[in-house]
Amino acid sequence: MRLSYETALAHLESLRVYSGLSRPSQIGKLLEFLGQPERSLRCIHIAGTNGKGSVAAMLESIYRHAGYRVGLYTSPHLVDWVERIQINRQCTSPEAFATVCEEVFNAVQRAQAKHWGLYFTPFELLTACACVYFSRQQVDLAIIETGIGGRLDPTNYLGKLLAVITSIGLDHESLLGPDLAHIAAEKAAIIAPQIPVVVGQLEPQPYAVVCGYAWANAALLYSVEDVFGLDKDAYPNVSLEGDHQRINAGSATLAVRALQEWFPVEQAAIHQGLMATHWAGRWQRLALEDGKELILEAAHNAQGAIYLEQLIQLEIKQRGTRPHICVGFLGESRAQAILAAVAPYAQSISCIDMGPQGLSARDCADMAQCIAKPIPINIIEVNDLFV
Repeated sequence: MRLSYETALAHLESLRVYSGLSRPSQIGKLLEFLGQPERSLRCIHIAGTNGKGSVAAMLESIYRHAGYRVGLYTSPHLVDWVERIQINRQCTSPEAFATVCEEVFNAVQRAQAKHWGLYFTPFELLTACACVYFSRQQVDLAIIETGIGGRLDPTNYLGKLLAVITSIGLDHESLLGPDLAHIAAEKAAIIAPQIPVVVGQLEPQPYAVVCGYAWANAALLYSVEDVFGLDKDAYPNVSLEGDHQRINAGSATLAVRALQEWFPVEQAAIHQGLMATHWAGRWQRLALEDGKELILEAAHNAQGAIYLEQLIQLEIKQRGTRPHICVGFLGESRAQAILAAVAPYAQSISCIDMGPQGLSARDCADMAQCIAKPIPINIIEVNDLFV
């Protein structure tokens, strides 16, 4: 009997998630038992504190508009696991997802029989699934987003034509290190010998770290600031909103230029791809039946909070009214940064309960009350969402 989609998901969800970083060689042992499908892939590898998903979506759109068959591997998913593995922006079907999962799960058993104590995280298994699926579907190019960091991320086992580092800020400090220099070193470790690297706007210290890695690997470095400067109006236009997305568009454009010899793309396709880019949960506007608008934003760290504040300021300037803001968080430190950014501009703040793995609505409301004392603070329990 073939593995069902529901059974595949149940198995993935039963496994331990990141309790620490793995080793790229770990997934290498698994890929050996799958026939090393990654060797047939030509990859663009993207790391960064923020912006890596957006840049991945932009690159996928550009190359698809240029006529290429493009694989896209990103995480996490918003609604369904199949979102993580796409070809030409079509999610893997549940049937195809289950089929490739079954093949990978069987390979796990063979690998564990040979290597005692071998264990794989859900992300390692999904990375293997993406390699198998993209190889079977014969994509021209695979856009691969790191999970966490870079040096020890499973995706760093894959060969690459190009590395992209979109931004470097404080996030996942318990895993990547306590400061920007340590985090930069983890992300810069995706740079491979004599493989070009594109970097977005970085602060001086992390930029120096990345430059050091590029020099040590004889890797040609393309910097958006060197090409487009500091004036945001000089950066390419893109459908995604915010100055930071124009910087991301600059990174995507430089990546295409760096690979022009291998994957030629006309300027028209670059423009069309950028203007057609869609990336859910990034200042995503949804029209409501009462004529109002709901905006979804997935900012989740201090650097993202800065971008979020800029977007809210612009929205208020255009509309002339302050928004009602609804928030939910997976961690207390992240909540503090986001609440401090949004509270000065909100008419009210509603806190959503994020379940057992997240910050409770009541704890979130207590934090919001301290930061945003003059405005109403509401609590929305999980059950309230389904009334």
